[in-house]
Amino acid sequence: MTFVPASSFVPATVIVGGTVAVSNFPVSQAVTGPLTDAQLAARLPLSVTGPLTDAQLAARLPFGVTGPLTDAQLAARLPLSVTDAQLAGSISSGERPDRDQRAVPRGERGMTEVTVQGQAGPRTIAAGSTEDFRLGLSGEAVVQELHGRFYEQNRLNLLFSAGMGLTAINNVTYTTGTLGATCTPVAGVWNPAASVVNLVILQATLGVTMTALQATGCGPFAWAMSTGNGALTLGAQPLNRKSLALAGSAARDMTNVALTGLTNNLAVRFASALGGGSAAQVAFLATQASLQTTQVSTIEYIEGAIIVPPGGVLALLATGTPVAHSAASSILWEEVPV
Repeated sequence: MTFVPASSFVPATVIVGGTVAVSNFPVSQAVTGPLTDAQLAARLPLSVTGPLTDAQLAARLPFGVTGPLTDAQLAARLPLSVTDAQLAGSISSGERPDRDQRAVPRGERGMTEVTVQGQAGPRTIAAGSTEDFRLGLSGEAVVQELHGRFYEQNRLNLLFSAGMGLTAINNVTYTTGTLGATCTPVAGVWNPAASVVNLVILQATLGVTMTALQATGCGPFAWAMSTGNGALTLGAQPLNRKSLALAGSAARDMTNVALTGLTNNLAVRFASALGGGSAAQVAFLATQASLQTTQVSTIEYIEGAIIVPPGGVLALLATGTPVAHSAASSILWEEVPV
């Protein structure tokens, strides 16, 4: 049935049955009931049958698009230029750049304000696990220094040392006067050429004592070194500071051992802070009325400022030839993969 209302009719609701030609109704005339795709298409400013395709939608939009927008298409339509870094920064911080965050109430601040909590008390955890920060019972943060400066390296089996007990050093071989294969370090270490670690020197200690009333001092001590050495034949196994066994090190203890097989002579590079024994580098006879002046035992904190690479030799030597002097020494290092 076709129903044509007069143009002077006021808008009304008309319920009809059968076939309705929508084109017979004025635009202002309200119609209830489902419209077919053809009826809807007749009144729309574009032709459509069923759901809109990307092409049909693109034809009506003010820019061309097929499928998801690319960065370039989006940037061309935005009123400002935004880089990926700028966008990421805005998303991660959640802050407005034109506002001083210190002046913003706490509830309105960006997401950079994060509360970090820890767990109080000691605990044992498995390697690879994710845990809270450790706290002391007073709320303080607990860091590795709780166990001592070298605890972590020692726990991981990385700390080794070389040295000697009280030993006479009354020979030119213990001094900078001998820098070849017969040199005998007061404290020393060799890192073989085939080693896969660096020796990171941490500390060295030295104690020197006179053994007679008439003695000649050692003079200042100095560090001498050489590289490119792969054929030293002597040396001892260093001490493992965790197991207290002479095992596990890639290096060789060259303290009080001749550098037999040295390829390249040592060179004196800089002074050491270590010293001891008589301060007089000439023969001096001590009496009850005039005792010899002596130096104290010392420790030098190197803290990684010397690294002995594969093939390297490091030696502590006296700069004068002592008479009637003995020394005890040690050198501590961490072995770190190259």
